[in-house]
Amino acid sequence: MICFLDLDGVLVNFLAEVHKFFALPYDVDNYPYEFGRWDILPPKNMSMSKSIFWDSLDEDFYANLSWTKDGKQILSFIEEVFGKNNICLLTSTTNTPGCSAGKVKWIQKNLPCYKRQFLIGPPKQFCAHDKAVLIDDKDRNISDFQFHGGYGILVPRAWNSEYKSMYNSFDVLYSKLSELSNMESVWKT
Repeated sequence: MICFLDLDGVLVNFLAEVHKFFALPYDVDNYPYEFGRWDILPPKNMSMSKSIFWDSLDEDFYANLSWTKDGKQILSFIEEVFGKNNICLLTSTTNTPGCSAGKVKWIQKNLPCYKRQFLIGPPKQFCAHDKAVLIDDKDRNISDFQFHGGYGILVPRAWNSEYKSMYNSFDVLYSKLSELSNMESVWKT
């Protein structure tokens, strides 16, 4: 069994850093958006187009993102379950200059042991098969991955359908991986 592990929203605190970058208040305890809603950027209180918003987030922005509060704990647990050699970081990119290069720099700086174990691109379902699991924070990525034959685990966050469990993200992940590991046929090669 191999694991494809998302960065933004799972390991990397993208949304908080966007708010910091644009000097906007952000506190997940006082979440400023509709819970369970994905498409929240740019924030409504910003008077700029989507293209200007996304183009503002340059290579340095992506290279210097902070970890989510539970990101290191999630990674450590995933490494324990799958082993480092069976994990591939799988992250999407925007069409803006510097996004991909910034994400590569982030990986090299924060996760050097994965500097040759990552894929960048939005069609995550292309990696799906019956011996693969995707751990992600986007509902659609999980459903597409499952539709194409893989297993998916949605990490609860304020912007997805599991938002009611967002304060117990690690516990939910632990529980779902335990269920998956009990499916003996999944782990046999």
